[in-house]
Amino acid sequence: MLKTGGFVWLQAMARRVLLVVNRKSRTGAEQLQAAEACLRKVGLEVIALGLEAPTEIPEAIKARAGEIELVALGGGDGTLNVACEALLETRLPFAILPLGTANDLARTLSIPTKLEEACAVAANGLKYRIDLGRANG
Repeated sequence: MLKTGGFVWLQAMARRVLLVVNRKSRTGAEQLQAAEACLRKVGLEVIALGLEAPTEIPEAIKARAGEIELVALGGGDGTLNVACEALLETRLPFAILPLGTANDLARTLSIPTKLEEACAVAANGLKYRIDLGRANG
């Protein structure tokens, strides 16, 4: 709590975020540490995981669901596709750190492609509800 000029400002506690980076995405391997540092810089408490196989992502999210308030996905559209089922099951919000090739969903939602700007959106950005569909299983 901070007092200034008769006003009391309540400072929000750092939100706990699970940073899941697909090391196989276009820039995932080299961006893991930068993404972690960037999220910490904007006030988030980070549990960072660099996964070698995208198929590991759903279990990683489910295993830590009770410890976190947000999932930050570092990768591209493939990473998001793999994470969808776990995000739906856990009902956790997610942030996109566009580290993939096309990053179509990130572009559609106007998420900046620069890591620092995407991390700021993760911490302070807009919330969207999006529809998900399933085709061919």
